[in-house]
Amino acid sequence: MINYPDNRVEVEPSVPKGGDFVFPKGKYNFTVTSTTHKTYSTGTEGIEIELEGYYTSGKTFRCFDRVFLTENAMWKFDQFLTGLGITKRPNSDSELLGLVGKRGEAVMAPNDDGYPKVLRYNEIELGESWTRAEDAPLSGEDAPF
Repeated sequence: MINYPDNRVEVEPSVPKGGDFVFPKGKYNFTVTSTTHKTYSTGTEGIEIELEGYYTSGKTFRCFDRVFLTENAMWKFDQFLTGLGITKRPNSDSELLGLVGKRGEAVMAPNDDGYPKVLRYNEIELGESWTRAEDAPLSGEDAPF
């Protein structure tokens, strides 16, 4: 017999009562927390990016992005780099890891599941100081994740 810690046998819906949370579209500051060079099962190379975003209240959320290294998709990788103030593409995995900790700003919106996805990375001028976005939606209790 399996002993569940809450002593229940019925399944609860994964969405909290009171409705689904949908990530609000807006401008968010973020910090890069992970970058990984990967070859997908199709043979296409890409970069997987994990971001820590910030609500105006200071609470954080995670956002995952993927950039394919194809001729038609390089604009997105360049936009990501320019948004971090980087002017040269990384040449190695160690240079790619050097992006961890860099900060930028992006316009994000909900994906099909209601979680954050990047619509575009906002470019910054080199030397521009970074502060939290003034117009990032939500405050107070913010999102549950």
